[in-house]
Formats: sequence, C-alpha cells, structure tokens
Amino acid sequence: MHGPFYARYIPPKPTASAPAPKQTIPTTDQVEEDPEKEKKSKKPKRKREKDAASINEGVVDEDDTPSKRHKTVLAKYQKSSQRAKALEGFKSSTSKEKDEEEKEPLELHDLTPLPQPEQVPEPDYKPSFSTLPLWLAQPLVVESDLKVPFDSLGLGEKLLNDLSSKNYKEALAVQSAVLPLLLPGPKQHKGDLCISATTGSGKTLAYVLPLIESLKSKYPNKMIRGLIVVPTRELVAQAKEVAESFTAGTGLKIGTAFGTQPLNIEQAHLIKKGNRYDPSFCDRNQEEAKVRISKLKVERDSSIKGSINKLSGYVPTYESKVDILICTPGRLVEHIQSTTGFSLKDLSWFVIDEADNLLNQSFQEWVGIVMTEINSVPSLSDMFDSSTTQPIRPKQSQIVGNARIKKVVLSATMTRDLNKLNKLNLHRPRLVVVQAADKPETGNPAGEMNNGSATAKALNLPSTLKEWAIPVGDGSDKPLYLLKLLQTRILPRSENRKSQKSTEKEVSHSDSESSSDSSSSSSEPSDSSDSEDSSAEENSSDESTLQQSVLIFTNSNENASRLCHLLSTLHAPYSKITGALTKSSAYRRKLLRSFKNGEILIVIASDRASRGLDVPNLAHIVNYDIPKSLTDYVHRVGRTARAGRDGHAWSFFTDVEARWFWNAIARAPEVKNSDRKVQRLKFDINSLSDKSKDAYVEALDKLRLAVQGNEAS
Repeated sequence: MHGPFYARYIPPKPTASAPAPKQTIPTTDQVEEDPEKEKKSKKPKRKREKDAASINEGVVDEDDTPSKRHKTVLAKYQKSSQRAKALEGFKSSTSKEKDEEEKEPLELHDLTPLPQPEQVPEPDYKPSFSTLPLWLAQPLVVESDLKVPFDSLGLGEKLLNDLSSKNYKEALAVQSAVLPLLLPGPKQHKGDLCISATTGSGKTLAYVLPLIESLKSKYPNKMIRGLIVVPTRELVAQAKEVAESFTAGTGLKIGTAFGTQPLNIEQAHLIKKGNRYDPSFCDRNQEEAKVRISKLKVERDSSIKGSINKLSGYVPTYESKVDILICTPGRLVEHIQSTTGFSLKDLSWFVIDEADNLLNQSFQEWVGIVMTEINSVPSLSDMFDSSTTQPIRPKQSQIVGNARIKKVVLSATMTRDLNKLNKLNLHRPRLVVVQAADKPETGNPAGEMNNGSATAKALNLPSTLKEWAIPVGDGSDKPLYLLKLLQTRILPRSENRKSQKSTEKEVSHSDSESSSDSSSSSSEPSDSSDSEDSSAEENSSDESTLQQSVLIFTNSNENASRLCHLLSTLHAPYSKITGALTKSSAYRRKLLRSFKNGEILIVIASDRASRGLDVPNLAHIVNYDIPKSLTDYVHRVGRTARAGRDGHAWSFFTDVEARWFWNAIARAPEVKNSDRKVQRLKFDINSLSDKSKDAYVEALDKLRLAVQGNEAS
C-alpha cells in the first residue's frame, strides 16, 4: 500500500550485486573549461519528465552530474572571490607604503623662498562717474544767505513798484538764483527748472514774478497759459493771494479749482460759452462729430461734444475766463475729463509746487492725464480759428510735444527718483539747490554760487530755527506736558512766572538721568549739542511773552480734534484761542483767517498743514506726536522761522521713541546745517497740585463721554 504523498522518501539500500555508482564533484579546472567548450542546451520535455519520474521512484542515473547552469554560477562565484582577495592585498600594500612615507618625510636641500616685492597700499576707490544724470549730480548750489536787490534781476517797472510798495527791497537766496534763470536776459535758462529750497525761503514769489512778467499784456484773448498745481486747498488760496497782489493793472485773471464748490459752478467760473453762426464751419464740425461718435471718442473731445445738439448753422464757441489757473491735481483731472471747452493746449507755464508730495501719490494718475492733454496733437476743429473760420497751421511746439512750455518743479525735499521725474517730460532740466553756508575751511564763502556737486539726499533747515526735545515718559501724561509747555515757554503769564520757574527743570545730557529715561540715555546727544546757559533760556522765554501763535502737529485729524477738546477743558482760558483744522472747508478757511489775524493763537492739525502754510506770526511748532520720517519733520518745523524770522520747534518723545528720535531726526546726517543742535528740556509734572491733577482726570472723563456720544450718534 502506498504511503501518503507527503511521506519522506527513503532511497533503497544498495545491494552487493549492484553497488551504487560513485558520484564525483568536478574540479575547478573542469568547471572552468565546461562553459567554454560545451554549449548550453535544454533537455527536452520528455527527458525532464523521465528524470522526475526516476527521482520519485528512487532511481539515480549513472550519468547524473551537476547541471551546466550550476557549474557556470559556481565558476563566477570563485572568480569574484579571487578578485576580492587580490584587491584587499593591493590596498594593504599601498597603505603600508603611505605609512612608511609619513614616517620618513622628504628632505629639502638648498631651497629658499623667492623674494617678494613689498605690498603697495591701494588708494580709496573714488568713482569718476555717477548713476545720476549730470543735471542732478552737479546742481547749481546757492548759499542760503545770498541777497540781491530786486532792481538788478531784470524785472519790469510795474513789478518793481509793487515790490517796493510791499516793502520788498532785496530778493532772498532762492529768488536771487531763480529769477535770472526764468526772466529774459543773458542768464536765462532755455529749459526746465527744478528748485530745492527750505520751507519759507520764498519759493512762491520766485515763480510767480517771472510768470506774471512773461504773460502780462502779450495776448489779446484769454486762454489758460499758466498752470500752478499744489497738493492742498490751503496752498491754492495762499498762492492765489500772492499772485493777485502783483496782477493788478496787468489784465491777467487768476482762477482756482480745488473742490470747495460744485463742479458746474467752477466750470462757469472758468469757461465762457457762446454760439456763432457759420454754416460752412458747422457742416465740417458735424462731419467730424459723426466720425468721433463712430469711434466712441465723443466724451474725450469737448469741442465735438458741445456741437452735437446745436441748431443748424451755429457753431459753439468756448473762451477761457482766466489766464492763470491754480488748482489741486484731482480737480484738474476732473476738468480735463468733464469740462467742455477746457483746454491746456495753449499752456506756456507749468508749475508744480511741493513736487515730492504730488509725485509720490497717484491723485487719479494726474501726471499722465495732464501730460497727455498738454502734448496732444490738435484735432480738426482746432485747426480753424473760431473767430475767422480760416485754417491755421498747428503750432510746431504742439507737434513735437510742447517743448516751449516752461516747467518749474519746486520742493523743500526734492526727489531724485528718475522714474517720477521722467513722467514730467522735462526739457533740458537744471537743478538749483539752496542750502546753508558751509564752514569756512570746507566750503565757499557765503553769498557765492557754484556748480559743485551736492549731496543727493541733503536736507536743509532754517538757520534761525531753534530745536528742543522734551521727554514725556511713557506718554500717558503727555497733555500735562503740553499744558506746562504752553504756560511756561510759549504763552506764559506774568502773575505766575515765579511759581512756574520752580516747577520746571532743565537737564543737560551730562547730568544723571531719571529712571524713566534710562533706556534712551545711550542714544541722546552729548553736552555740546543739548546744553544751554540758563540766562539764554530766560531771554528766549521773555521773547515768547509776545502774542505769538503756535501750531501743534498730531498724526491724524481724529487726534487733533480730541486734543483740542481736552486742552480746552483742561485749561478754560485756552478754549477761546484754540482751534483744530478739520475736514470742513468753510471752518478751515475761517480758522486760518483768524489764525493769521492773531485772533486764534493755538491751532492743532495733522500733517496736512505741514505743506506750504504761511502764517506771519507763527513762532512755535510743537510735535505732539512724533513725525513718521525726517522729511515730515522738515516740513513741519518749516512752518516757522520763515524768511529770516526766528522760530522754535518743540518735539515730545516717549521712552520707546527716544532712540529713533535722536538717531533719525536730531542727529540725522542728511541735514546739512553744520551748527545744528537739538537742546533737551525736561519738565517736572510731579510737583503739580492736586487740583491740577483732579482737573486732568475730569477733562479725560469729559473727553471720553464726548467721544462715546459722537460714536453713538
């Protein structure tokens, strides 16, 4: 009986009559020779089946030897093992040789180093080129104390009489340098002009006088030939006031556009509309209107737009009512796009005041729109004179891009950004820089002009400006510091003068610092820049007893309104002489008028008032909130110390702001004034009476209720 299929197979024992064949394992030589001599072959299927059957039955073939495939694998294994042993022997021999070389270093015989020449120190690299164009890299530098009589600058008799009647005898530095370049004469510059001068240096008069001199009594018809663009409404009113004081008797009309009135009212003030009967010209105009309508360009062509719905045979006429337009950029764009008959194609003067502010902000992309309007090629209707219907030749200047227009770009912090300046399409530009006189050992004598290079980022402050810095701790009691400053230094009262002396204390940097100022002591100036004799302080305080006004700057209109409310509540006498410049146009005009007349002595405003505002009796500037940049600081403090008058700038800084203030503003390397120093002043508000502290807490409560009431409403 057969066993199970998984039973272990035990081969039968060999008998004596039939001894088992002896199996021999082939030697290595035989194994190596077999793969080369014999060819690989596969057993047929029947042969494999027969071998398997014989194995199952326990029969071993006498010729059964290891297969050729197994021989090949075994031969390869033996060859690889021999190669590995040979490689190990080679590595061991090389390592021994290296060890012997290391033990026995090479000996050098009669070898000495070659003599080397002495090193020559390389001089400091001074590039002979500049990334800026020549007109920016080498401006016309004018010392700030240069003064020249007006009668030697080429002005007409009419303007000289007007200047004399207003007690203007000598031109300031910027006027002395710019007027010869803009007026006809041997020094006249045939291209455009960029002017960088400190605030209050007389830039407005420097461009108004040549503009009026060139336009008066030269053109019978009124057209917009002078355009002055400024960033704020206050500057529009101020520039108009200056221009109108010199246009009496010249026939020139000044117009403004700054958004205080509805657009249709401004349009009526700028453009005079009429009709003229001319059938032949009307037919040509109607044909052009149809072409423009088909191309969807009617809204961009005011002359065609106005002729669509007219009576047969009548031609619309438009005439400018003003010769010089002073405007803000946003309103100017609105008139270009919406006012029928408004045109800048006859422009002769293009003035951009406070250019850094105007070019830094888009203002509805006003630069591109205005330059496109100025440089546009005249249309068919412009080729005919509306009064004679005779064809006229287009002006060569309009065809080539209005190269005849005189562009004057002004700012106290003139930009050197070519991407922004290139948008103005300046023609042969030249830069005039008015700066403080250099030291005698390093600069030119005062009063001379030169063409040397100026620092690209140099800023200038008025030489008559005195700067002060006041620490206010963590800033929680900053209104009390402001009240103390107003009562002791700006608007002091004679009856409590002695008591106030005992509560204020001036500390120089050499004295020991209080614990609240310890974090900023390392970055504050040394004795040479912050100390002052007490007698000099007393004299400055006595000078401030006059009715001088103060402008206080905050970082937002909301902060200005709250501080005005808090200050009026904290000290009742200040409520009648304090105001805040808000967004209301009517209130702003009224407040500024009272401020200039001396009826209001304290005005609180945001940075909006830091551009171009000119108040004759403004003697003090207070930075209640620290400015955001050095440029903002220059424009803020430039509201005082104007035209050679004295001025004071007071800046509050907290412990956190101290390091940045002293490094970025008080000791800024960009400011070119060589004798500049910011003096440190400290007030002791801990000595205030309990009554004053209670009044401060009460004022804060009233302010909180007022703010909550406004938010609820």
